[in-house]
Amino acid sequence: MQVAEPAGFDKRVLYYTSKDYAGQINIGEEYPKLRPVFFIGVLDFKYFSGNNYLSSHLIVDEETGECVSKDMKFRFIELPKFNKKAHELKNIIDKWTFFIKNADELEVMPDNVDDEGLKEAYEEAA
Repeated sequence: MQVAEPAGFDKRVLYYTSKDYAGQINIGEEYPKLRPVFFIGVLDFKYFSGNNYLSSHLIVDEETGECVSKDMKFRFIELPKFNKKAHELKNIIDKWTFFIKNADELEVMPDNVDDEGLKEAYEEAA
């Protein structure tokens, strides 16, 4: 969770993701052993243009838009852009984002919470 936009945030994201990716193997080991790395950033500030609270980013060819590396994916949740009410939550990402954004104000668990991990999070926050 990132609460403020630090200088070089974009570089920090790439640094940590690349470090995790490269750290999977040692010198001399085979590259096929590398597994995909997913960066998930929960931001308490607006960072990207557009109104969607959830954005997905890949490494793509600038000309064709073709994904050239499926081993690094970046997902960002921008909390200020998330404005759904409890009855509007459709998927697990909506439900977790609602919890993260509103946990300190919630008094009851929404009826549509069906994930065990999320139920536990609500119980711990109460």
